[in-house]
Amino acid sequence: MLVEELIRTYAPLALFSSLLVFSPLIEGGTVHLSVLIVRLILLAACTLWLIFSMRSGWIAIQSSPPFPASAIFVLWAGFAAIRSPYTAMSLQWLISILSYAAMLFLVVQFVEATKQVRWLVVVLLGMGCFEAAIGSYQFLWAGDSRAKGTFVNPNFFASYEVVVFSLAFGLLCFGSCGTAKRWEKLCLWLTAGMTGGAFVLAQSRGALLGFTVAVGFVGLCRFGKVFLAALALCLLVGVVVPN
Repeated sequence: MLVEELIRTYAPLALFSSLLVFSPLIEGGTVHLSVLIVRLILLAACTLWLIFSMRSGWIAIQSSPPFPASAIFVLWAGFAAIRSPYTAMSLQWLISILSYAAMLFLVVQFVEATKQVRWLVVVLLGMGCFEAAIGSYQFLWAGDSRAKGTFVNPNFFASYEVVVFSLAFGLLCFGSCGTAKRWEKLCLWLTAGMTGGAFVLAQSRGALLGFTVAVGFVGLCRFGKVFLAALALCLLVGVVVPN
């Protein structure tokens, strides 16, 4: 029983941590092989989940609030791929979206304990800081015109930093409602500062839309409409003032 409990706790952590560490590095080298590895790992994990569920006698699916919205988005993406004039490229992106949906499904099924969630959050925040450090070095000291981290495209890098910044920002907004320690808040402030600065150095207008939506949603839930007004004012200043 002890061995089974250890496997149940740490096997998902090893799987998801490896994906979190590996995924932002795939843009720097043999992209097709790296993406294939990620997709095969997800396919194998889904297959193992199905096999173990069938052995237990029934397939129990843990539900999650994002599932309906994710299903609608996947269906819409499939419809758009069928209607797209660039079918081959659209199908590639559809497969990527299905991979993201599979990752969400597996996390909900396998991650059950709070300590597992905390571990994965730490890994994701750490990767965000790692990428931010590389991007900041590229822009400030290496002479690159835009920060891009290990990504080939600065827009992908900026989008990745938006995700990590949004997570850190959400934890800062709601950490005071829980049991967050002072050193944990300090680490979150450091992460938010590094990833937010790296996002700015990437100079991605596309990622700015994602930043506005994500940060605006978190701020609305925490501070109400006044936060949206302040965010809109900052965006207006950014448009009016040359930068």
